[in-house]
Amino acid sequence: MLNEALGLAGATTWSMVETPLGRVRLRRGFTPHIVAKAGQRRERSANRTIPTLTEPNEVWMTCYDNGEFQMRYVKVWDDHRGGMSIVAE
Repeated sequence: MLNEALGLAGATTWSMVETPLGRVRLRRGFTPHIVAKAGQRRERSANRTIPTLTEPNEVWMTCYDNGEFQMRYVKVWDDHRGGMSIVAE
């Protein structure tokens, strides 16, 4: 379900998504990490990943102690489920 929502169905190992800040590469190798914590049920929100990347309400740049930066795309949802999704690059 997650791989299909991310455009990684079948034998596809990666896909590109155009964001307001440039391209983001989605890799199949990271999907096990996303669903690793079964209690969080992150796969339920898989269909919100691409819209969060392509049409975020905000984008945060986070700097880590090692000097590396990571982008976080944030989208607030006002549909029947509501909530907020955050996708870390």
